[in-house]
Parts: sequence; C-alpha cells; structure tokens
Amino acid sequence: MIARSLLLSVIVLGSTLACTTSAKAGSVDVLFNGVVQQACTFSNKVDGQLALDATGTTLSSLAAGGTAGTVTVTCNAPATLLTINAPVSRTAPAGYTDASATKTVLVTGGVGLNVTLPGGVGVGTGLLLLGVNNLSVNMTAGLTTPLPAGDYQYAVTLTTVGP
Repeated sequence: MIARSLLLSVIVLGSTLACTTSAKAGSVDVLFNGVVQQACTFSNKVDGQLALDATGTTLSSLAAGGTAGTVTVTCNAPATLLTINAPVSRTAPAGYTDASATKTVLVTGGVGLNVTLPGGVGVGTGLLLLGVNNLSVNMTAGLTTPLPAGDYQYAVTLTTVGP
C-alpha cells in the first residue's frame, strides 16, 4: 500500500512538472501625470493705521502714529504680476468729499518691488518673486482744507494675475 501511494505520488508530481510552462518575466510602467497651475496665496494680513499729519489736511500711514499694512504673498512661479488698485473710501464722515482727495499708495517688498501709485487713480503693477514676498502697503489721502472730524476707512486692493 505504501508502494502504491508512493507510485501515485510520483506520477502526480511528474505530470505536474511535465505540464508546467515556463513563465517569462515582464514589467510595465504605470504613469501618473499632473498639472500645477500658477498660483499665489495671501496670508498674514495686518491692516494699517492712518494718522492725521501735522497740517490737519492729510491722513497717512506714514504720518506719526500711522502704520503700514502688511501682507505675505507666496507664489509658486516667478514674475507673477501684482496689481495695486487706488485706495477706495469705505467710511468717511459727512462733509468729506473723497472725489476731491489726493491719494497715493506705496507698495514695497520682495526684491526690488517698489510701486508707487501717485494721484490715487488707476492701477499700478509690480512683479512678485517665486516663493515668499513680504509686502508693506502705505497710503495717504488728503484735501487742501482740514479734514472733517470722524471715522475714516480706506481699502487698497492687491491682486495677483497669472499668465
């Protein structure tokens, strides 16, 4: 009986080895594609503070007691265009005519970014660098006569423009 089991095992093993085909090795590359769009993000925004200058006719972040606004812009591509809009009055007391005001904006930061928007009209432009750009934003708004007492608020809009 053992001889019979042994003989049967030899036959099964032999037929398995005889019927086995040799496998050939192969490989394939599975590819992954992606696109990263040019983008910039704004962070760490700190609003500025306007102060009345010594003449009483101009509010400025550059006057004693005023502070520049700051913002960090991080870009994943070099030479990203930054546009700077003229200051827009959001809050002003009665008797203040913003349309008569002379406004300026100065944006500095990065390497060599120094954009002045005199006259407070239109849009100024500058280039941002690849990586982190720490910007400083200053503005002034003034009349030829003393400013009316009250609360003032201006907005200077910065926008990044891709290619």
